[in-house]
Amino acid sequence: MVTTAKFIATLLRLLCSRHDSVEAGLAKLRQVREARQSRAAIERLLNHQDWQLRDIGVSRRDIEMALSVSWDENPSVALAEMRRRRMRADRQALVQRPEQ
Repeated sequence: MVTTAKFIATLLRLLCSRHDSVEAGLAKLRQVREARQSRAAIERLLNHQDWQLRDIGVSRRDIEMALSVSWDENPSVALAEMRRRRMRADRQALVQRPEQ
């Protein structure tokens, strides 16, 4: 069984190239940890009802697409970008709506 210390040491070796410092490796490790935490939080959004997701400006498809990013990328960044684009498109559609 691999201990936590051995796992972290192996992960640091994988994340650090010959030119990276230990600090850079630790920063990458923190980035991966934050990505995992964000992924877990975003996965919990899938338990919400569709109307609740609409209220916060995302769809199930947005969530699934955000979760499809690489394991070391933070999916919350992708989800926030999708939400921002949707909000902008919705605002533009309201502005361009012809008056009746």
